[in-house]
This record gives sequence, structure tokens and C-alpha cells, in this order.
Amino acid sequence: MKIDEVSLTIFTWPGIPATRYTSGSQTAGGASNLGLLRIQTDQGLEGHAFLGTATNPAAMDAAQLIRSLKPLLMGQDPLERERLHQAMRLQSRNVSYRVIGAVDLALWDLAGKIASLPVHALMGTFRSSIAAYASSQVLPDIAAYVDQAQEFKALGWRGYKIHPPRDPDADIKVCEAVRKAVGDDIRLMLDSTWSYGYPDALRVGRAIEAMGFVWYEDPLADEDIYNYVKLRQKLDIPILATEYPAGGLDSYPIWLTERATDYLRGDIPNKGGLTAMLKTAHLAEAFGVNYEIHHSGNSLNNLGNLHLCMSLKNTTMFEVLLPHAAHKYGMARELEIDGDGLLHAPTGPGLGAEIDFALIARQTESVLRRTATKPASETSLNCSVTAPRSSTDHPIPAGLHATRSLPGLAPAPMAPSAACRHGRGRARPGRPGRGAGARRVDRHRGIDRHRIAGAAARLPRSFCYACETDRRPA
Repeated sequence: MKIDEVSLTIFTWPGIPATRYTSGSQTAGGASNLGLLRIQTDQGLEGHAFLGTATNPAAMDAAQLIRSLKPLLMGQDPLERERLHQAMRLQSRNVSYRVIGAVDLALWDLAGKIASLPVHALMGTFRSSIAAYASSQVLPDIAAYVDQAQEFKALGWRGYKIHPPRDPDADIKVCEAVRKAVGDDIRLMLDSTWSYGYPDALRVGRAIEAMGFVWYEDPLADEDIYNYVKLRQKLDIPILATEYPAGGLDSYPIWLTERATDYLRGDIPNKGGLTAMLKTAHLAEAFGVNYEIHHSGNSLNNLGNLHLCMSLKNTTMFEVLLPHAAHKYGMARELEIDGDGLLHAPTGPGLGAEIDFALIARQTESVLRRTATKPASETSLNCSVTAPRSSTDHPIPAGLHATRSLPGLAPAPMAPSAACRHGRGRARPGRPGRGAGARRVDRHRGIDRHRIAGAAARLPRSFCYACETDRRPA
């Protein structure tokens, strides 16, 4: 069995509410887009994943996936997932971990379908259900936190995590009010999102420790290992760190050897997929440490998280980040939490996802794929584009077809009239056509590529920086 096609369908995600968790993680509301990744085999099976979130549209990363990772995948055995993951990680200076994570998730989905088993069974099932906890956004006042916590307690959920205003005194007051309102029979956690210096982190930590909070998440800057060591020595409440920075398995050992955190953390887009997360969870288990899984930004990623939870001994709860409308889209059926506050193990092959393909078809902005019918020496990026479905100006070309030649590869033939929406690829009105040896200046950024060493040899002459596409006529 071989991979014979990889494509990414970019589709609009409308109606996202304004949401904030930190100053660096927020959305003003409106629209984003997701990418439906399809990895297909010569035997007709497909693995799926979503690329993108409400705050990081798929269009930001789409070209990386097709340009850099698809060539690694084409013609390969999809079950050689570890080898492919290692190869993708070698591209991490040019390709985001969000993209690596999406490809890895689709390969796990495909492997489960090949084996006719759920992904958690491939990993080795440990449990059949797990408790869910609601994870707040930053809310306008104390009363809003109290109301939200009480709402989810009434639904039977087992825990509630606070993303606070990020002021130490205000944060303590929010925690006190929520604890008083919900009592002691629900688990509470605080995620301070890297808000404090050491003295304030210690003060807030001692306060929530006295309130019986379950863990204290990310109080300090994400790589402040020196102060995390000091803080952990002073507190009894478990500290949870390592959600950031983005990276793979090799970013964790120093946290364990320095004893800087009690629990490890990770997710699909920041750590490069389930493959890296499974390894990290087993590393944590060897040290007697929990691995608590971070919400992963879209519906398919979170379904992947659930499979991983089912395979781990050393994880305790499943995070559901609020509000739902900022994290759930593109599915005919979303994850369901029962009246006892539990999620149950999926039973279908692969991820067992019920994707809403009809919705995706209606909302499609573009389909990115590399032409697979030509020899490798002539392979090119082909973006079949429809008109955007929203007013958001995503960095995906709008036109009939877009072809970007890779370095060292021949461009694909195109119709003489082809041009991107910025006018690249053909002579402008009132201007003579440009010959092969003519000097060319990028009109979008004023970049004369002949003045950049080697650039003329590496980029097609009609390359458009705004679209990242090449529109050279045949």
C-alpha cells in the first residue's frame, strides 16, 4: 500500500465569537478557516485531519504542507509512521509543528482504517472513559466565572479550570468566589497563562493551594525553568507546565531532570502530533509524572486527544475549552459528554470521525494539491481555487489555477492568460511583455530579486510573494 495523493481543502469557518485567553491568544470574532487534509492510498483508503484553529487559520500554513511535506509522503507506505514523523521533524525549521501535527494525525487515522481498529486500540487501550472538565475563557467579571462554573457543575462535569484576568489580586478573588459557589465536590484548576513573576506566582500558588485546587498551570514564563524550580520547592500544589514552546520530545527532559514541574503537558499542533505526545506520555510515566493533554484547537484534533487519553494510565481529565463555538466546527457529530461528566472511547475505525463533508463543500475556498501525474522532475504545486466565502482576505490565490514551481523543478504549463489576483504571470496593460532575461521587480514588496544573491536561480520569474504562487504562461 502506498500514498498516492495528498490534498488540503481550505474551507471557511464563520461565526466565531470574540474570545480571549491571554494577550497573545485571542480573536476579535468573525471568520477563520480550516483545512481538511486528505491522505489517500492506492487502495482507496483515506486518512483525515483538520489544519487550523480560530486564531491560526489554515491558510497561514497551507503552502508549507503541500510544498514541503507532501513530497515526503508521496509513494510511501502510510504504516511507516515513525519514519515519516522523523523525516517531517527534520523540516521543522521550515514547517510549523501545526502542519506536522495535522499530517501525523491523518496518518494515525489512516492506520486505524487499514487495521479496522480505533486509534486508541492501535496505541493500546487502557480505559474506556474519562472525566471532562470545562476550561474557561477570560470572562468580564467574577460573577461570570461563578455562573459558568455552576452551569457545568449542574451538567455533571467533573472539573472547571479558570483562565483568570491575569492580575494576581483579581485572580485570587475569582478563585475564592468560584470555590465558594461550587463547593468542594468539583475539581478546580487555575491556568494563569504565564502571567506572573516569581513573587506573585508564589503568592497566588499559596492561595489556591489553601483552597484545594487540583493543579497550578503555567504561572511563569514558559521557559523560566530557574524560577519554576524555586516555585515547586515552595508549593505543595502540583505545578503543570510545558504546554509551550512548540517542539517535540526533546523539549521535555530538562523539565524532568531539573524537577521544574510536577506534570507534563502537550497537544497536537504544538508538539507535532499524537506520535510525539504518546512518546512524551511514556517518558513522563517512567518518572512517575502525569501527562495532562492540552486542548488542540479544532474538532478532529480533540477527537485525536480523546483516543490518546484512552491509551494512557498517567492522565486524569479531558480538557474542553470554552466557548464551544470557538473550537468546534466541520463535524456532523461532535464529542459528547454524558450526564456523569464522562467521554467514552470511540469505537469506529481510525479516529471514528463523522466529518460534515457537505458543509465543507459549501464553504470551500480552495483546494491545494501537487500534481501527481507528472514525473518528479516536473511536479508542481497546483491550487484549484473558488471564490472566497467570506470577506476575510486569506493568503490563498483567487483565480482559476495557481502553479508554484519548486526550487530546481520545472514549472507546469499554464494557459497564456493565467495570472494570480495580483496580476503576476502576464504583461500588465500598457506595458510590454517581459523577456526571459529581463530584470523583474516584485510589485507587492518592491523586491528586486536579481539583487538578492542566487534568488533568480531559485524562484520562478513570475513568483508572487502575496500568494506564494507562480503564474508563468506555457
